[in-house]
Amino acid sequence: MYEVSKQLIKRGVAGFVRNVQQYEQYRAIKSRFERHQTAAGVTRVEREDNLFGRGTSVTGAKGKESTENQFNDEGGSSLEIRGDVARQFPGLFGLKKVNGRDISVEQTIAYLTGQTSKDFERVLSERAKLIDRVAKGEEKYGFLPEAKSIPDADGKELTVSEIRQGMIDNFLGVHSANAWKLNAEVPIPAEVTRPGLQGTGPADALDMAMGAVNTGAYGAVSWMWDWEDAGNDFEVKLYQAWEYLKELLAGVWDSKTYKNTQKKKDYKINIARDKWPVIFHRVPGLHLKSRQLSISGQPVPAMIPALVIHVLNNFDSLRARKSGVYFYVPKIETPEEALLVAKLLSTLEEIIGVPRGTIKIEMLNERSKYASNQEAIMWVLRHWLIGPNVGRWDYINSRIEMMKDSPDGIFPDPQTVTMSEASMTEYTRRNALLTLLVNGFPIGGMAAVMRNPKKPENDPKAIRSIFVDKLRERLTGLLEIDGKLFDSYRQSWVATVEQGYVEAGAEPLQASLLNLQGLVDSLTTPEKTAFIKIGLINEQGKITPYKITKDDLSADKLWGAQAFNNLFAVPKGQITLEGLRYAF
Repeated sequence: MYEVSKQLIKRGVAGFVRNVQQYEQYRAIKSRFERHQTAAGVTRVEREDNLFGRGTSVTGAKGKESTENQFNDEGGSSLEIRGDVARQFPGLFGLKKVNGRDISVEQTIAYLTGQTSKDFERVLSERAKLIDRVAKGEEKYGFLPEAKSIPDADGKELTVSEIRQGMIDNFLGVHSANAWKLNAEVPIPAEVTRPGLQGTGPADALDMAMGAVNTGAYGAVSWMWDWEDAGNDFEVKLYQAWEYLKELLAGVWDSKTYKNTQKKKDYKINIARDKWPVIFHRVPGLHLKSRQLSISGQPVPAMIPALVIHVLNNFDSLRARKSGVYFYVPKIETPEEALLVAKLLSTLEEIIGVPRGTIKIEMLNERSKYASNQEAIMWVLRHWLIGPNVGRWDYINSRIEMMKDSPDGIFPDPQTVTMSEASMTEYTRRNALLTLLVNGFPIGGMAAVMRNPKKPENDPKAIRSIFVDKLRERLTGLLEIDGKLFDSYRQSWVATVEQGYVEAGAEPLQASLLNLQGLVDSLTTPEKTAFIKIGLINEQGKITPYKITKDDLSADKLWGAQAFNNLFAVPKGQITLEGLRYAF
């Protein structure tokens, strides 16, 4: 990284050292590092190799091994790894060969933390301040002001109005100065847009991880291994998951059997590598801290080690298999938060020496603030973003929070607010439309139905519910825009590896448009009635794509008062004590 920084300064390219202040910080860091290495008896050549891990790893004095990164130790910014993690998972840390470069995991985590820790504090503080201002009546939720200026990771700024018109211009083929689209520099890889299901779950149990891989045989096209919701930050579980992920991606288990002594069962990968679901890594949200990694006694933001450990340990393994590094980023609410993520991704790509946009992400559109800020968030992350997916529970929770200070904002029992409710249908459809305007790939939501092994008699009903849910999403994503049909939702989620469940969800997503009507014809009368109610089919049972005219594609209509009301109108339903307890 030291050599990279020198070259960037020499060529005048914005990189690690983007301004005078950062250059002075860099010089101070380098100076402290050199004093430390000189005291340890390290030569000048060795010092330059050690700085940012170009040669052998940075160790303590006279080559003594250490679990701490000694870089900038006088400044108190060395990474401290909890003892049990350091002892049990040394292979996740240290110097890694990545894209031909020797890069230190610890130093990269420490560097990114030093560069962004204030940003983390600021955006999280602003979340709390917004809630307080709304509670006091000083501010109201709404779409972004047109005149608000939005910066990206390179310092370029557009107003919200320019961002909105730029995405409309892109869709309509207008070559304006501000027209923009997603992934203009590095295109979306074809492997992440195959029709089918996305699965999700933890990876800290190897048998579950192998089961997730095997779902590629019956309809799963990607799998999101979770370091946030399903991931378990207890003891060393996250690190066990990282180790299993590293082994699986490196091919360690391709022809080996894992014997689970507790379950008394054998597990193995049953499909060829080219049939695997594409692997996504869901990182922790901005609000979460690491319990195992700290700097000067302060826990580092959990997102940073999640990004770094995956990239530095698995980039070369994935590239050797002609795949890429993909992340799922949850719970982003504002363009300022998106900018923080953009800075992390941009800097990490510079560290490993790959073009802007090589790392790709999908995002969870699971907060009401994301839904109201979507166009600006997508613009800030346009180099990396494949597309956003819709949520349910977290999204409903955020809407309850959004309306908590309004006398008219009391929600009905949240368990009765389904994805076919009017505002949820609008949310699902709008997610697809805004993503299509900028050539993105929208993703559907979760069917959180899992098999109960104690009640196998429930399987047919559960499997049917997944099939109907995914067919609903597929039809909701059929948009006829200015006379042209767009089939936007070709991927969606499940939370199970059960073959029958995965197959049921994959069928509507993988069916051709010609065969889609046949699936609708197979619906029961109550199922058809529900689809008629939300406008997916007509009274004769025929598919009716949602029609959008060219006149509808205007900033005034897409971000006007009526659009906001359609998106956030309080659902109708019974308000119950049980529902209130459930919500809060």
